[in-house]
Amino acid sequence: MAVRDVAAAPGRWRPGAATRIVLVPGSSGRLRDEARTTAAELVQEGHLDRSPQIVVKPHPAPHDLALQLGRVPGSASPEAYRVETAGDVTTITGSSATGSSTAPGPCSKSSAKRAR
Repeated sequence: MAVRDVAAAPGRWRPGAATRIVLVPGSSGRLRDEARTTAAELVQEGHLDRSPQIVVKPHPAPHDLALQLGRVPGSASPEAYRVETAGDVTTITGSSATGSSTAPGPCSKSSAKRAR
């Protein structure tokens, strides 16, 4: 796999006590395992002291990490993903659950989309 596009984000998303992992409706069933894995990784990597709450909501709040399925422009690969930080929210969009799981940790400084 190769990174196809990288653009610096205007800030850096940082998880905190209020951080939740938000599953966008319609994607929640297929991404629940990825959400649990991501929650565990945030604790294991020392970003949080406790596992964040996993919720299903249409719109994330500040400090949330949103996971969703959707089209990744420029790629038809099932492993494609896009990481976007807008204000205090980071959204990982995977073209499939596989794409969501191959995305880098959410604490990175850039937005990226990856494709084969």
